Amino acid sequence: MFVDVTKSLTELARVLKPGGLAFFTVWWEMPFYSVAVEALEQLFAQQGFKGEIPKPPVNPMSLSPTEHGVSSVEAGLEGMKEQTLKIKHFDTITYEFYFGAMEDNCAASTVLLPGVFAKIAEDNATTEAQVKASYCAIFEELIKAKPDWKKNDGTYSLGHAVAGIYTFEKAGGKSEL
Repeated sequence: MFVDVTKSLTELARVLKPGGLAFFTVWWEMPFYSVAVEALEQLFAQQGFKGEIPKPPVNPMSLSPTEHGVSSVEAGLEGMKEQTLKIKHFDTITYEFYFGAMEDNCAASTVLLPGVFAKIAEDNATTEAQVKASYCAIFEELIKAKPDWKKNDGTYSLGHAVAGIYTFEKAGGKSEL
C-alpha cells in the first residue's frame, strides 16, 4: 500500500507464470486513518503550533480511489509497457477496527504517525509526551462524536474500513489454482 503501483504490477507480471494469479489489496475507506489526520489538524489549530502540519509518514490511503478519483490499480495497469496482466476478479471487504479501550485506540492510531510527535515537540518547545497527550484527547473526542462507533460495553471502535481486493491473472496460460 506504500508503493509505485505501475512498478509493482510490472514486477508482479514479470514473476508470475502465464496463467498465474496474484492478489492486490487497496484501502478504499479507513476511518482509523482519517480520524488520526483530523486529530493532527485540530491539534495544530487548538495549540497554535508553528510550522506545517506534518503529513503522516505512513499513508494506507495512498492508493485509494477516494484519494485520487480513479482506481490506482487500473491507472497502474494502464502505465505498464506490456499489458500482460488483467483483472480477473474484484471484490470488497468491510471490517471493523476495534482495539478495545480508548487509550488503546489512540495508541493504535499513533502507529500511523512515527516521529510526528517528536517533530512537533522539537518545533514548538514542548515535550513529545505533552504533544501526544493533547493529540489523544482530541482523537478521543473525535471518536466519541461518532455514536455508531460506540459499543454496548462502552468502548469504541474506529469505524469500518473498506478494502478492494483485486485478483490478477497473467496472460498466456491457465491458472493452476
